[in-house]
This record gives sequence, structure tokens and C-alpha cells, in this order.
Amino acid sequence: MAACLRSAPRGCEIEICAGVPTGSGLGTSAAITVALLGAFDRWHGHEFDERTLMDLAERAHALETGLGRQSGVQDHFAAALGGVRLWDITYPQARVVNTVTNQAVLTALDNRLVTVYLGAPHESSLIHERVIHELEGLDERSTQGLLQPLREAARRGFDALVEGGFDVYGQAMVANHEAQRRLSTELISDLADLVVTVAALQGAAGWKVNGAGGEGGSLAVLLGEGQSAAGIEAALDEFENVKVLPLGLARVGLRFEWFAD
Repeated sequence: MAACLRSAPRGCEIEICAGVPTGSGLGTSAAITVALLGAFDRWHGHEFDERTLMDLAERAHALETGLGRQSGVQDHFAAALGGVRLWDITYPQARVVNTVTNQAVLTALDNRLVTVYLGAPHESSLIHERVIHELEGLDERSTQGLLQPLREAARRGFDALVEGGFDVYGQAMVANHEAQRRLSTELISDLADLVVTVAALQGAAGWKVNGAGGEGGSLAVLLGEGQSAAGIEAALDEFENVKVLPLGLARVGLRFEWFAD
């Protein structure tokens, strides 16, 4: 955050509030960086459209990586534009391939998608570094063999949402989860596996670790038809500090609200 302050208006006061624990794997650092840079730009009179929001996301990502952190670009673009989108990423560039616009599907997804915090933060940059180091020891064919299932799961999951096919979407989530397990033994923790077991016994239709995975962080769980978040929450009582976060879909990205004194 300190790096963002170089472009802050002189004498301004900044207060940051978030309902998401630090290190939860939900892109909080990217969201805060996008929000701060966007707020400073808006203060200086800049207007935003999709292109300028994309530019803002690129600047936010460059700021984080410029500090020596390993970071993907998807969190910054998601924070800037919001919505449920399929992205084509050629690092560090990205473009929107398609967007889910069916409001009934978005409402159903909002109702069925649950975020389970695993009780402790993780350090995504360190996890990225270790996974990158492991991949650098492989040949190109082996590397692509590990990464391709992640790409396929993303496409399959998005296409399922476009059609309103939540069972297939849940299967794509699980495919992503297991592809991450094959990518590195560090990405799926024992606690994540235990929570998945509980969620599956409760009737969940899908699940996946969020962000870089590893110890701590969070899981996304897709509730089964007729299943309630309260049921999952009650079943997780046996795990200390594990909890369902009260989150919903961000249907829009960066936005500004002005408050009178």
C-alpha cells in the first residue's frame, strides 16, 4: 500500500475497511491497490471506461511486482472490472473473452457459492515462487501437461455458467482443485481436504482452493441444489477458526461514492 501513496493527494486521509481476512487467497492486495490508484486518479479528475480500467489494472499489477512480489494479473483485472468473466491471459496482458450477463444465473451463483476461510493467512507470493521453481525444473511438455487442465477447467466452468449448468460448473471446480494438487503437493493442505470432505458429505456440488492454495487461505464451495450455507457452517464447527465468510459476487468492479462532510 505504501507504494500507492506516492500518487496520493497531499494531506488526504485514507481509511481501508474490508470484511475479508488478510491472506485469504481472494485477491485482497490486488483489490486494495486497484482501489487506491483508482481513487487517486479520480481525485485528479480522471474518468473511467473499460479501457482505462484495464490500464489501471495493469498499473496496479506492475506496482506489486515492482516490489519483488510474485503475482498473477487476474486479481487486478477482476477487481477493476468485476463481474463473472472468461479471461485470456498472456502474462502480463489480459483480455476479456466473454462475460456472464444472465442475471438469473448470476443470482443463483451468488446464492450457491460459499467462501470458507481456513482459519489462517497464507503468503501467496512465497507459494508462487516455490511452484515456479518446481516448474522450471521440468521440460516444456511436462509443464504444459500440468497447466493445460487448469485452462480447460476454466473454460469448461465458464461455458457451464453461460448455460446455467451448475452441476457441470461444480465438476469444473473439482477438476481445477485436483489439477492444482497435481501441479504441486503444497497447494492442497490437509485442512482443505478435511473441509472438502465435510462439504461433500453435506451435498456440495463443487469445491476448489482459492488463489495460490497452500496452508491457510480459503476454499470456494458450490452448494448443492437445496443445500444451505447454514448447514455447511454448522458442520464446520468442529474446526477451530474455520468459518464461512459473508461474501457475495462483485457484479461491478471499481466504483466511487462521494460523501458529504
